[in-house]
Amino acid sequence: MNHTVVNALHPIGKYLGFVRQGWIERTTFRLNFAAWLVFPPLHIFVLYLVWRAIFAYISSLGGLGFDQVLFYYLGVYFIARIIHPVLTVNYIVWEDINRGRIDVFLSRPVSYLLALFSTRSSYVFQELVVSTLYFTGCVLIIQIPRPGALNIIFFLVALANGFLVAFLIQFLIGTMTFWTGKIFGLRDIVVTVSMLLSGQLVPVMLLPEPIGLLSKVMPFQSVFAVPLSVLLWRGPFDLAFFVGTYLIQGLWIVSLATISRILWLRGLRRYMSFGG
Repeated sequence: MNHTVVNALHPIGKYLGFVRQGWIERTTFRLNFAAWLVFPPLHIFVLYLVWRAIFAYISSLGGLGFDQVLFYYLGVYFIARIIHPVLTVNYIVWEDINRGRIDVFLSRPVSYLLALFSTRSSYVFQELVVSTLYFTGCVLIIQIPRPGALNIIFFLVALANGFLVAFLIQFLIGTMTFWTGKIFGLRDIVVTVSMLLSGQLVPVMLLPEPIGLLSKVMPFQSVFAVPLSVLLWRGPFDLAFFVGTYLIQGLWIVSLATISRILWLRGLRRYMSFGG
């Protein structure tokens, strides 16, 4: 192989080992792996029964019919499965700092953030395959409206962006370990606020106006509400809508990545000044 190609691929190749490591971690404990495969149908079945029971007494929820609400929360569950691997990033960073494991990365030409992201990403590939099969099965069996091909393509792009936003938020929480020692109170606050403002608990369109406006200026909406708005889009193709959607997510990714790098480098200086 041409040496130029090899040199170009080397920066990427050195992180593939972390992807493989994440895959091995997920499949090593077979009982957990089996439970991970079996649980989604049960969750979706309960979700269906709950909303069917609710709509026995109401005809719509904020202008949304049963099919739309069910499809929305199926989408929420799908996204929650995809981003689940990053929810422990704050703890991993906290533990690595406190136990001195980041020393390994300080002595190697490897980015700790990229290595951690690579490991978590391997989980996403598994989640994506399994969740897509279950989600498709539900759409076909329950006979709810099917998204168009363009919706799915644009949704996957928005989902990838949302995953990056969620990862960077959790990484930032973990980085606070350099200054606070304990980050779990902060983590719980962020998770609670995120569930409300992201559209995970309630569609943002149903939130009271002040809270809805707050959600628009926070990064959490990029994780759930933005990808779901793309998936549920039913009007004619609107280039401005999709470009605006990705632009907002992109700005949050750049902003969070920049803040993460600045705080990480400052935290490392503090860490090394105390002898690691």
